Amino acid sequence: MAQFDRLARLYDAVSWPLTAPLFAAVRGVIEPLLPLDGRVLDLASGPGRELRSLARLVPRGQVVGVDLAPGMLARARRRLRRSGLDNWSLLQADAAALPDALEAQFDLVHCSLAHHHFTRPELVATEALRCLRPGGVYAIVDTVEPWLTRRLAPLSGRVDPGFQRFHSPAEFDALLRGAGFASVAVRPLAPGVAVVLGRAPAVGGPTVLQESPVITGL
Repeated sequence: MAQFDRLARLYDAVSWPLTAPLFAAVRGVIEPLLPLDGRVLDLASGPGRELRSLARLVPRGQVVGVDLAPGMLARARRRLRRSGLDNWSLLQADAAALPDALEAQFDLVHCSLAHHHFTRPELVATEALRCLRPGGVYAIVDTVEPWLTRRLAPLSGRVDPGFQRFHSPAEFDALLRGAGFASVAVRPLAPGVAVVLGRAPAVGGPTVLQESPVITGL
């Protein structure tokens, strides 16, 4: 967390040229899954660039960004306030232990290029499922193909703050099914990079947006 706080501005500048094309591809996958009044939880939301784009996909809904690093949240808050959007909120929290108020509130949980930082990915997957409405989707964007992860892992271990490990498509499938997701699909985005889609079981929990409270935070 301290490393991400120190590197917030640099991380933002360096990462966006790489992540912007990926998010454009991700948008094509997730936009059909979201109603205009949908609710999105953005895990490890960082400096807020993807969160801002997600908020535009649900103009009558809400996007909640969660990050553990206060420096990242401060940068995201400044960016979002300048955007003119008002359907967002930010919370400081651990993705492996999310607030109870988020339970069963979201149509989509989004996590972009961050899953390889989680020390307890199985708990993060369980928490993502807990926060989804019936039939909701957990969308994980990450490097997944072994031919690429074998090359990137040594470098990531040296230069990427908090790097833990990459997961292959088969490992993501086992991780999400073990957490209780009903189905898992992998959609390629770029060479070696994909969006992994875990769908929550379609029974139980709240289903009407109007019954859900607005989540407030920072």
